Amino acid sequence: MTSVRDRHRCFRALLNALSYPGRWFATPAENGNDAAALLLASVWEPGVALHRTGSDVELPWQPTLAPPSDADVIVIEGQRAADALANAQRGTDLYPERGATVLWIAGAHEQTAVALEGPGVKGRYETTLPARREDLDTRADACADYPRGIDVVFIAADGSLAALPRTTRVSFA
Repeated sequence: MTSVRDRHRCFRALLNALSYPGRWFATPAENGNDAAALLLASVWEPGVALHRTGSDVELPWQPTLAPPSDADVIVIEGQRAADALANAQRGTDLYPERGATVLWIAGAHEQTAVALEGPGVKGRYETTLPARREDLDTRADACADYPRGIDVVFIAADGSLAALPRTTRVSFA
């Protein structure tokens, strides 16, 4: 069982990551799987529609399992992200917040050099992200019809996280 303090610290890390796209923030978790479980416990309630590509993350409650097109949260474990990203729920023009949030446990993914622009980014921010270029292109396609799109939260092996809100534009450095 996680403490309220740990859940609060994880929630604050997520808010910071969404506010400052591409920058990494520490959570109290010791590894990526624990950070994903802590995020789920911190932000979402039992019964949320969830899609997962693996089974290593210990879920903090019983979710309603759903295909990516119906999921509020998608947990990607491993490198195979393209199908889940391509089919993720994107919200509507009237309710863009209904777009899925993707928790992507980065592990030893390939690193791709990118430049980020948009809200929360002063000018242009160059960094690397733990995703293949093809997956970042798929994410861009999912966010192409503003205000609809998906939010992606990368979770590193050490439990830290970085985010790409749906409004962040990604180009390749």
